[in-house]
Amino acid sequence: MVTPVEVAKPAIVNISTTPQMITVGDVPYNFYDDGGKDGNITQGFEGQITFVPATEGNAIKIDFSKLDLFNTSTVGHNDVFKFYNGREVNEDNLITTLLDEPEIVKSTADDGSMTVYLKSTAGYPKSGWEALVSQFLPGDMTLSGV
Repeated sequence: MVTPVEVAKPAIVNISTTPQMITVGDVPYNFYDDGGKDGNITQGFEGQITFVPATEGNAIKIDFSKLDLFNTSTVGHNDVFKFYNGREVNEDNLITTLLDEPEIVKSTADDGSMTVYLKSTAGYPKSGWEALVSQFLPGDMTLSGV
């Protein structure tokens, strides 16, 4: 008889107006805007969240499968979605700003942490994002052959 093995499912975390620090271990997190998987970003929302790898030497990676932010303003009232190396919102440590194309964002901070900041400035909130947050072991890329 085969004994069933329980596979750990990703936990869920939403960005909120209260800053949070989440430790990411071997089980990744499903990461959403404040409206969750099926809701929209709240009009006027502003918040941040910091992810820290549980394993020393690892770093945080956020892989977006969906990104739907307000980005059609010609006068600069688009949603602001920024990613920083480290545990604080600091423009000196900006990794990237996302607006319309989902991508993979990786921390290069010494401790592997990453802080995510969102400010919704639009009067027409969008459906937000879906992403998977995990830790990974960074390493130098090597070419083994051509």
